[in-house]
Amino acid sequence: MQLIPKIAGKARQLDVYQRTPIWVLKKPDHSLPGWLKTLFRTVPGLQRTLRGATDTASETLMVLSAIYYRQAPWLVRMCEKAGINNLREQLPNRKDLWEKLTPKYGFGCKRPTFSNDYFRTFGRDNVELVTTPIKRITSRGITTEDGRSRRIDTLILATGYKTFEKGNIPSFDVIGSNNINLGDFWHDYRYQAYEGLTIPGYPNFYIMLGPYALIGTSYFKMVEGNAIHLSRCIREANRRGASQVEIRQSVHDAYFRNIQKRQQNTVFLNHNCALSNSYYFDHHGDAPMLRPSTSLEMLWRAKHLPMDHYRFSVLAGHTPSRHDGGRQACEPHPQLPEKGIPAKQTDNNSQ
Repeated sequence: MQLIPKIAGKARQLDVYQRTPIWVLKKPDHSLPGWLKTLFRTVPGLQRTLRGATDTASETLMVLSAIYYRQAPWLVRMCEKAGINNLREQLPNRKDLWEKLTPKYGFGCKRPTFSNDYFRTFGRDNVELVTTPIKRITSRGITTEDGRSRRIDTLILATGYKTFEKGNIPSFDVIGSNNINLGDFWHDYRYQAYEGLTIPGYPNFYIMLGPYALIGTSYFKMVEGNAIHLSRCIREANRRGASQVEIRQSVHDAYFRNIQKRQQNTVFLNHNCALSNSYYFDHHGDAPMLRPSTSLEMLWRAKHLPMDHYRFSVLAGHTPSRHDGGRQACEPHPQLPEKGIPAKQTDNNSQ
């Protein structure tokens, strides 16, 4: 999306090898008129009001359509129609490309995007869209499964992201108080974390982009919510004179069950997402990338969830400073069981 329109104007020939097409909507990218900038400076609250309106529109488009698909399937159909119209308006005379560039999966299964020139690029004489799978790549070119070879000078890989794969999140070893590597636990027992932030058996460990943490409208809202959440934990630990904070297993398990229940309403499990080749999904068939909630709910929970959901304790041999006026506020750290791996989840949420 970012590379193709830029490269097409500079390369003598650009071959685009497409694995799966993507939903592309028009990008509202207009310059603000001078009079509106003047109003922003002179009318109190106007800019915040407009920000609220754009947030509401984004929330409706990117969150409600994906997270509450069963309740509002018409939103997804509306987005799909807008994407098809965008394609045909940019390539009105290239019906031969319409089918190749139209996704066969539902809007929201794969990360959608916005562009006013992406489709138009494929109408250039020096751009070829190749949808036949690649058979092999050599030092001289690329051969597709139909036997055709194309010479290349430069090969650019834009093959997506690693998200919830072992070795990526976390990208370093994290050994919990249960003596289990967090990456191994998630790989074997599904990706899960309380509010996308904390995991039983891993005290004092907060992961900003954990399972089911990301809010579809804004990465920064997720960061804001998780920062509020973890700062509350730290302040409460200081108030209680605790040196260790850990989410209770029962609270975590109840939260994860609720997440899986809410996932049943999402587009990921209801709209042909198996064809999307999407990094939203992990090898369990779950879609742990996006949190099945609105940003307002996420922020409210971060500010108001009970701190008693956590166990505050003092490590043996550690005497932290106390800020609660001498009141006993901590519980001793429990003895760990011999095997710290919890029972494997039984609810099957396969793709």
